Amino acid sequence: MYSLSVVLTITLAGLIVGTFIGIFLSQRKSGQSQRQVELEKQVLDLQQQQQSYQADVSKHFNHTAELLNQLTESYKDVHSHLATGAQLLAGEQLHTTIKTLAADGSTSKTEQPEQPSSLTPPLDYATTGGTLSEDWGMKKSLVSDERNEAGYPKSPA
Repeated sequence: MYSLSVVLTITLAGLIVGTFIGIFLSQRKSGQSQRQVELEKQVLDLQQQQQSYQADVSKHFNHTAELLNQLTESYKDVHSHLATGAQLLAGEQLHTTIKTLAADGSTSKTEQPEQPSSLTPPLDYATTGGTLSEDWGMKKSLVSDERNEAGYPKSPA
């Protein structure tokens, strides 16, 4: 059959080839698992960044709400200060004016703004009906031809 040297050579060659295949497969598998470990670490880092961002946003809006509450309180203090000052400085005159305004809902004659004295209506304004004139600038004969007995424009037939 075969000589001992041929069998040992084939066995040794198979052993060497098997070793190289084993090394190649183990490196490939470890490379994939190493890549998987890197990706898992990256995902965890991104989750931590997202949680940190959400905490920062929440802290920002809480601080904004506190500042708005302080601003509201400051406005209340300013209003109270102005009301107290008006009561002290204007006294009864302010009190009666406020009561008068609350009762009628209108201002007195002296507080009404002055109306401009020279108002002129637009040129196409009909002085008789108080509306815009449809026949402004048209000759009288054309106007009477285009209107029916009731004075309304004739409908197109």
